[in-house]
This record gives sequence, C-alpha cells and structure tokens, in this order.
Amino acid sequence: MPSTGRRFLSTVATVAFVAFCGVAIGGATPPAPSPTPAADVTNPVVVVYPFEVQGDLPPATGTQLAQIFMHELQSQQDITVRPLPAGVVRANYLSNAIKLGADYYISGYFTPLGDSASLVQQLVSVQTGIQVFSQTAVIQNAGDAQAQASAARARIIYLSGRDFASVDQSDAADASPTPSSDNGSSIGIGNLFGLLKHDKGNARGSGPAKIADVAKPSRIAIVPRVMGGVSAQTLAAATQQLQALLGRAYHTQYSNLETTNVAKSADAMCGTNRNATVVAGSVSQSRRGGFRPKTISTFVLTTYTCFGVPLYSTTQSADNLNDAIAAAVTAYVAKHPQNS
Repeated sequence: MPSTGRRFLSTVATVAFVAFCGVAIGGATPPAPSPTPAADVTNPVVVVYPFEVQGDLPPATGTQLAQIFMHELQSQQDITVRPLPAGVVRANYLSNAIKLGADYYISGYFTPLGDSASLVQQLVSVQTGIQVFSQTAVIQNAGDAQAQASAARARIIYLSGRDFASVDQSDAADASPTPSSDNGSSIGIGNLFGLLKHDKGNARGSGPAKIADVAKPSRIAIVPRVMGGVSAQTLAAATQQLQALLGRAYHTQYSNLETTNVAKSADAMCGTNRNATVVAGSVSQSRRGGFRPKTISTFVLTTYTCFGVPLYSTTQSADNLNDAIAAAVTAYVAKHPQNS
C-alpha cells in the first residue's frame, strides 16, 4: 500500500479512537439532574358542624361542643379548620363542605343522660361522602368532649397519611385519648353540667345510690342493647344510661348479642358465667296533651336468670327517658339489692 494511503488510514483510526473515547467518557459522567422539589405537604381541611342536641338541652350546647372540637383539632397546627358554619341543614353538610374546600367534615348528636350526656361523633370524607369514623361516648365535662375531639384528630391525621408511626388505625378508633390540660377553659366552656337542665331534686331521675366496688354483690348484671321503636341514637344512649345506673349498685357487663327475645338468648349471654342475671330494657314513646303536647317515654326493665326465667319486671313512664330508666333501675335495686 502506498505511504499516502497508510497515513490516511492511520489518521482515520486516530480520529475514530478519539471520538469513541469522547463518547465513552461523556456517557460515564452525565450531567447531574436537577434536584426534585420537595412535595408540598398541606394540612387536611376540616369543617365542624354544630352538634344536634336532643332532649331538654339548649340549642347553644351543640354550637359550644363544635367549638370544643374546632379548638382541639387545630391545637397542633397540623389540621386546617374552617370557620363554624351556621344555618346549614344536615342534608346540605356534604355540598357545603365541598364549597368550603374541606377534606372531611364532623357532625353528631348530643343527648342528656342524667348527670352526664351521650356524645355521638361522625367523621365523613368529603371526597367520597362516606363515613370513615364514628364514636359514641358518655361525657360529663368539656375535658371529656376534648378527648373525643382528640380521637377525631388522630383519625384525620392517620387517614391523611401524615403520621403513620404514631397513630395506629385501631387505636385511633377505639382509644379514649387524654384530654388537653386546659379542659376547655380556654374557650370558656367550663363544666357541661351547667348545660344539662335536669331537676336534681327529682328522686326518680337520681337513680340508685352509689356503692363501693368492694361492697357490690358478686353476681354480675349483664346488659344487652335496649330495644324499642325509637331512633338508633336514642337506643344507644338508653343502653349506656341503663348500664351506668346499674353500675352504681352492681358489677355490670355489656352483651353485644343482638336479639329480640332476651329470654331465649339469656343462656348464650351468660355463657360460662352462670353467676349472673340479664337486665334488659325496652323503650316506647308517645305524644300526650292538647295544645302543648309532651313526649312521654315508657321504659320496661325485665331481669332474667341465665336460664331465661323472668326474675323481675317494672314499667316506668316519665316526661324524660332518663328519668324513666332511673326510676326502673332504682325500683329493681330496692327489691333486689343482691341482684338475685
């Protein structure tokens, strides 16, 4: 091959080698990508509606309870709470929450139970319109209400994926968190006893006297769910009231066995604990009077042995369901102080 041709091939080979090395080196050290900006974590947005009050409570109670919830929800600055809505009916809760740009809304019911009250809270996802959390508790003061608001706050944080490490799903639903140290005083609510308009001097409404646990009879009173043709909220509240009043004189146990025939189900409720009675209740209500009719509540308390044999029965009526329950329990305790 002529020398000119050899020089040409040598030159081509050199250029190709240099080009190859340039590509290889360039591919081994690509330009560093731009850092991905951190995700914009925003607080979940919640709207709290005034709680619906039942019984003889003043309507302002529902608004005050909502304020307790709002105060607790935003206490850690990880939830954004919209201003308290006014004049929104339950049927429009979801559409109003959507308009306010909320992720969740809270509503519920507040029912008097003697010296305390039953609080039902419901947490609804605005995106789906589905209830994602519900809890019922007997409360006696603003601190108890704050504890229930704290449970709602924990569930919202969990559902928002903000703190999986510290909030367990089951714990958020079932626990009764410790209330904040101010017990509601920072929003001027104080003790909710002042909002419960009951006649403290009414012997029927007071229930049986409290007995120390060590002095209570060994026989347990098993309490199934109160039955009757009233709302589910009223039945739940009546069941809690019945067990609470029986608990003043006896050791009690709740039975979650759903039944319409307690006599036939008493054996299953007692199970292996034969040293027990089953204390069941049923509610009916009627309207009486002319120009200003009243709702009369009738409560039937019937106690059964574990074999389903009726042990005692009493029927009590009153203007207030809590008074009717208290009168029935008081009558039973007076006749059967040993629950036997």
